[in-house]
Amino acid sequence: MSLPELFTALFFFLYSVIFLWVGWQCFSQAKKSKAIRTSDCIGLNAPVTTSQKQFSVLIPFRNEARNLTDLFFSLNELNFPLPQFEVIFINDHSEDDGFKILEKLQHKARFSMRLIQLEHPLEFGKKQALSHGVEQAKYPWIATLDADCTVSKNWLDSLAQALNDPSIEFISGPVFLKHNKGLLYQMQAAEFMTLQALTQASFTVHPLLSNGANMVYSKNVFAAVSGFSGNLNISSGDDMFLMQKILRHKRGALAYNRDWTGAVYTHAADHWPSYAAQQIRWMSKTSALQDPLLKIIALIIFCTNSAIVIWFITCLTYAIAKNPMFGATLKFTGLLVLLKFILDHLTLWLSYGTLKEKKTWSVSKINWTAQIMAFLIYPFWTLGLTIISIFYRPYWKGRKIVNK
Repeated sequence: MSLPELFTALFFFLYSVIFLWVGWQCFSQAKKSKAIRTSDCIGLNAPVTTSQKQFSVLIPFRNEARNLTDLFFSLNELNFPLPQFEVIFINDHSEDDGFKILEKLQHKARFSMRLIQLEHPLEFGKKQALSHGVEQAKYPWIATLDADCTVSKNWLDSLAQALNDPSIEFISGPVFLKHNKGLLYQMQAAEFMTLQALTQASFTVHPLLSNGANMVYSKNVFAAVSGFSGNLNISSGDDMFLMQKILRHKRGALAYNRDWTGAVYTHAADHWPSYAAQQIRWMSKTSALQDPLLKIIALIIFCTNSAIVIWFITCLTYAIAKNPMFGATLKFTGLLVLLKFILDHLTLWLSYGTLKEKKTWSVSKINWTAQIMAFLIYPFWTLGLTIISIFYRPYWKGRKIVNK
């Protein structure tokens, strides 16, 4: 075996270990959760308790006029005691009619609803909006949502149940993509759900990822770690930076809510340029994150995808030059592609094989023609965006992405 083949085999081995472990952890946790739910149903004589948790739901928004109505009506259907939660919408200098839409909807709200705005021109961004919201919140638990999401009826009830352990002060919850069609959607769905699986699995040993679209933490722990102080200047990463600060402050205080009834639903990007901008925005925070394990895993994933691109280009070059090594190189490249395809989809099946949610992506709903095409495009896409992100920062919601 040549040296390039040896290095490639090493990265694929590490990639296999990571994602087989992720899939198995998710599968094992799903079995445990099912067993607990079954035992709860059997214990019919157990006392029924009403949650005493009180939540301030914070929703920063900027230029989200088209999404706010759906979010509002999903909140209006929440199955949770109305006196025990409030919803605070924080307007981050929107340039559309989002604030006016919420003002018109406010009289229809069954829940306590407040609208506030960032007034000072130098006070902007999601972290500033959340910090302002925490200051205004009247309840001890802060739940955060993105403005382009909708929630299930039992969302807050699920979070309250997850907080039964008094040592827990931070919870990350599942975020699912709403079901759609097409090549762009399939590529995002596979990537997004794989990252969700990695998030869930990591909480069993060392939390690596979190999604601010479905997160809850105590006001006390937010104050104890000084909130977003130290990373306010970075465009993205409100969820990750806060999670890492809490992890350093109180390691045993973090948990993942594995109850799918507590999921939040979001839309995939509908255009390739917006997907690219979203990806570069996520990449922009990676260099500022301080978790070496996360960086190592990100590097292994990047190198594994890049290896496929490099070997494909090598095959193409050998074919054009009529190099006698073309046949062997083609077989090696084909083996890499097949192995990665099997690993990726085995991980997804182990993680979401029992997912029955009608409105979200699941293994049973894969359009295999689009999925195979998306799988083949993805390594080229992610390598290209990584190179572009070194030299170029796109605008996100009218603002330049910054990472320092």
